[in-house]
Parts: sequence; structure tokens; C-alpha cells
Amino acid sequence: MANSVTFPNGTVVNDGLYDAVTNPLGLANGGSRVNLVPAMSAQVDTYNRTVTAQTAAAAAAASSLTYAPTSSATPLTIGSGSKTLTMAAALPVLAGQWLLLSDQAAPTTNYMIGQVQTTPSGTSVTIVVPTTASAVGGSGSKSAWTVQISSPPGATGATGATGGVTSVAGRTGAVTLAVGDVSGAAPLASPALTGTPTAPTANAGTNTTQLATTQFVQAAISGALTGRNRLANGDFRVMQISGSTTVNSATRVYPIDRWQAFGVGSAGTYTLSRGAGGSGYSYFFTATVGTAAASPGASDSYAILQRIEGPNVADLGFGAATPQSVTLSFIARSSVTGTFSGCLRNGAANRSFPFTYSIPAANTNTTISVTIPGDASGSWSITPGAVGMDLIFCLGSGSNGLGAAGTWAAANYFGATGSVNLMATAGATWSISNVQIERGTSATVFEARPYAAELALCQRHLQVYGEGQSSTIYLFGMCESATTAVYGLPLRVPMMAGPTATFSPTVGDFSTFTAGIGLGTCTGITTTYADGAAVAVTATNASGGMTPGYASRLVSSSSSSRIILRAEL
Repeated sequence: MANSVTFPNGTVVNDGLYDAVTNPLGLANGGSRVNLVPAMSAQVDTYNRTVTAQTAAAAAAASSLTYAPTSSATPLTIGSGSKTLTMAAALPVLAGQWLLLSDQAAPTTNYMIGQVQTTPSGTSVTIVVPTTASAVGGSGSKSAWTVQISSPPGATGATGATGGVTSVAGRTGAVTLAVGDVSGAAPLASPALTGTPTAPTANAGTNTTQLATTQFVQAAISGALTGRNRLANGDFRVMQISGSTTVNSATRVYPIDRWQAFGVGSAGTYTLSRGAGGSGYSYFFTATVGTAAASPGASDSYAILQRIEGPNVADLGFGAATPQSVTLSFIARSSVTGTFSGCLRNGAANRSFPFTYSIPAANTNTTISVTIPGDASGSWSITPGAVGMDLIFCLGSGSNGLGAAGTWAAANYFGATGSVNLMATAGATWSISNVQIERGTSATVFEARPYAAELALCQRHLQVYGEGQSSTIYLFGMCESATTAVYGLPLRVPMMAGPTATFSPTVGDFSTFTAGIGLGTCTGITTTYADGAAVAVTATNASGGMTPGYASRLVSSSSSSRIILRAEL
């Protein structure tokens, strides 16, 4: 039910508008409510000083209109002076307004009325109770309070817990205010707002009639842009070499495209594998502890990382006067709960920013977002073929590899001091998906590039020939001598640098074939990175008999044979 107040100068204040705009101020009145905006307190104070006693009483009564009361369990001694309390629920009060604290056991006997000193931002508020007699009732220390907005001490309805307005300007019942009754009020239909109005920001992907803030719009635009994610294969879709990988040494291994891992040879092992994801993420990449390492040595570390090539972070300006912040986001889950850690590090491994993130529930997907300020110090390469930045996830580390979280340090760290040591628990699992690093202080939706584009990014560093084929590999070339032939291996995309070639399982699983001679088992194979488009493969056949200038082809002995080209950072 709407109500209004008419003051002697003709101003009418109606609650109908504000019921739909702000939280209502209410006062019980025979089943009806009288609602006023908080700003009325200032006008009431003006009337108290300038108009007749009758008008002042009406204004004070209007000021006493309150929001629904809340409570407080803060022990307070009844009396004048400063009182700080924590409310069960925040009241929308401003500095200068008054609060009534009444003892729940004896509200009309034990109470205090104090003025709010600073506009509270939460449930904590400080008031000052004046020495005025009407501001204090009763004595002793109480810890069960009813808290509500009040008018100053001495005004009608300001003391006790049951005061109220029975009529306003001679009127009772439902009264509807018009916009023009309140100076500066905007209409509900097509309001013309001024200044810098704010509103709640909708969740990403919201598609309703809810207002869109500038923060929502910026995030939506950013989410539509490509090239935001500085990582490749952050959702682990690309896996050119299938299978799991056991990590049991400090030598880095490559369990899946663009990701590396290392551990300790003398203690602790873990296995890395890819598993199915769910809605919104393709796969999980999982570490499973084999042999536990409850107390890693000071220099021992277990970690998974991706190295980012210099040009891909050049715009961040790290190492310069005004570096940009970056935001890391991902989905994580683990059989172990607690505070985990990782690190952002430069290619020279002498500038590190340890960060932490929490997994509060076991085996439950947790969305993580960590904003990292840019580093104005150190050397950060932007050169093609050089490491520009490392993203590290720490599974466990000795003291030498751990540092204070949340700050840049001139050190080589892998994680944060005091974080979870996953390696301490045999059989423990830890999984991640949708890993993204982007410029700015807000995480946007994961950038799921087309598979062909993601594969091309990975093939700059790894190309595999023969994986998953049911037939043999064929390369075509020409005999150079009786025992050697040269073949061309076309690259799918230009690689970062001249790759290292591996012929798997062994060189002996490949043979040369020449007309009139047939197959000859290879005893040696070398490669030359001719240019960005191809690799020259030179094969030696100890059987001899080949004729220079004749055509030849290199043949794998089975469908399990592979040629692997790597140009990793």
C-alpha cells in the first residue's frame, strides 16, 4: 500500500515511485506502509530548524520511517559515545542518519539512538550516541539488539521499539505520489538519468532485457575477438602423439601438444593423461601421482608448464615502464582440497610471480581466475623462437622453488610457499581444462579456436607423420649414390626453427626402395631443414646397389612407424 507525506510548504513525497527504484523504507501503521527515500532525512532536518513545531514533529515522524529492522549480536554498553556494531543484514543508511538500537528483551526500556558517522559499505556501522537524555534508555551491557533507522532523539516515534506515525498531514491510507512531487526524481518510463548511474553487471552470455553495463559490453566484445589467449591448446584438444606419459626425471617431457612436464628422478613419479571433459570444455588434462614425494628436497620440483613464444606476449610490455596486467583463467579439479599454486615467469627464469588458487571441494570442477600485474623489471624476450613467458602449474616443490604469493621476485620459482603438495599423496589426481592467459584484468569466455587453427599453432612446434595411420609412410626422392638417397618431407606449416627428427620406433624400421633392387633396411637417417616449407631426409642403405639419379622412396616397415619433428621452446 503506497503512502505520502505533505509538508507545510506544499511538497508531497509519495512512496509509489521509490518502491520500484530502491529498497523501501517502511513503518507499520494499521496494516499500511509509509515509504520514503533516504534523502528525506536532510529535508526533515531543515524543517526541524526552520518551520513550526507542528511541521517539525511531522518531519521527524517522517524521518522515523524505517526499512525492515535487522539485528545485531554485538555486545554494547548502554550509554553515550561511539558504538561500533555488526548487523545481521545491511541497512541502506548514509552518514548523518540515525539508528535506533533496542534491547530485544526490553525494547522500550533499554535502547540507544546514535548518528551514523560514515556511510557503511557492508554490515559494520559506527554510530555516536549523544548525551541527550532522550537518546539513551536503561543501562547495562546487552548483546541482542534490534537495529532500525530512526529520527533524532526526542522526535515522535524515535524512542522504544513501537513508536510510529498514525497520520501524515491529516491523511491516512493509500496515497500515490507523482514524479513531480519529488524534486529531481526520474519517471519509471523512459527516465533521463544524469551523472554516472551504475547497475549490476549480468553474467557473461546473458540474453535478456536486463540492462547491459559497460563492463558487460566490454567483456562481450572481448569474448568475440580472436587472438586473446596467449596459450596454444589450452583445452587439450590437440594430441598428435596419443597415450599417457610417466614423469620420473628432471628431463622435460612433452605429454601433449605445447605442454611440458618435469619431476625428479630419485623420488616421486606421476602420470599425465587426457580424459573426456564435459559441457563447455573438451578434455581434462590429468596428473595422477604414482610414487609419492611427501618431503621434496630443497631443489626438487614437480611441474607442468607451457612456454609462450616471445612475439605472442610482445604487446604486454613486460620489462618496460607501463606493463599490462594479464588474467589467467581455467577449470580445475582435484582429489585433494586446499590452496594450490603456480607461477608466471620470464624466459630467463629470473623473474617470477607465484600465484595461488583454491579447490575447496574434492573432485568438483572449480572455475579459477587470477589477475597478475605486469612486471616492469627484468628481461622479457619478444623475439621469434625465444621464450617470452612461462606458465607453470606446481604439483609439489622444495623450498628453493617456492616464493611469496602475489608479488614479483627476482628468482626462479615454480609455486607459492605453503601451497598444496599434490605429490605427497599416492594416487592423488589433479586436472585442468580451458586454460587461458589474456591481456587485462578480467577473465573472458575461453577462446575455442577452430580445430584446424589450433592444430596449426601446435604444428609450429611439433609435426607427426604416421600417427594413427593403418598403412606405411612413403617419402619420394632420388638416389645420390649406391648407398644413399635424399627424400623431401613437406611441412604442414612452417616450423619455429629447424626441427629435431625422430624416426620411431628406430631407424631400422624404415627402408629404401629402388626399382630393380627392392627394399634395403636403413642404417642411418639424417635431416636438413631446407627452408620453411620442407625437410630434406637423407637415408643410408648398407646393402648398396642404388643407381645415382634413379627414383627412390622411403618406406616404413609397419603402421606403427612414425616420423616426429620437434621445434619446442
